[in-house]
Amino acid sequence: MSDTYRVDPQRLTGQSARNATGEHSQADREKSLDALYHFNLFIFDLWGRDGCQVNPPERQFVDKELASSLCNCAKIIPADVAAQSRFSWCSVESDLRGPHQRVVAYSLYGDANNGSTFRRYYSLMNNLSMTVEKQYPGWTLRIYHAFTQQDGEAYGALCNIYCRFPHVDLCNVRELWERIGNTTVPIDPALLRGLNHKIYRFLVMLDPLVDVFMNRDASLVMLIV
Repeated sequence: MSDTYRVDPQRLTGQSARNATGEHSQADREKSLDALYHFNLFIFDLWGRDGCQVNPPERQFVDKELASSLCNCAKIIPADVAAQSRFSWCSVESDLRGPHQRVVAYSLYGDANNGSTFRRYYSLMNNLSMTVEKQYPGWTLRIYHAFTQQDGEAYGALCNIYCRFPHVDLCNVRELWERIGNTTVPIDPALLRGLNHKIYRFLVMLDPLVDVFMNRDASLVMLIV
């Protein structure tokens, strides 16, 4: 993209002043809605420039065994034979799937040291991965997160899901802003560093390889069609 987009980080971080009772004021809520509205305009403008196809053309795939750069496992994924190298909005593995992807996106975040809470969400993500595999064949499930190997059990749980399911991709937002480095192209990394973790899953909208996506909260039951 040749255009430079600037978005006020505070409008997307969810950080705003609270009143004396500890609650957000009506003005704060209106500002949050305004921020979401402008973020949507920003995304749809990108979509309009890059284009997307709900009914993509026929593609050729080959099963490719990949020694994962994310986890200690070998994973076989259906790689698009026409996939081209480009800036990665998720991971090397997700890029191999090529264009016209259909994605179910989730955010996973929280205190990695709180074992009981994280195990609960690990169980939910495991069940959701099985549901997507069965009910949405041909779709990819992306988990957006910012955990590292230093997070121990939390990172290991993510790898267990990733290595078990061929249709699951891990998108590390921390690695995303590190790939961008000190530039502001294609997006200012300061915006990503300050992004409210709940909004991580909306980053799928920036990926030109994705044509169609669904966005769900990890605690919600998967839609069955």
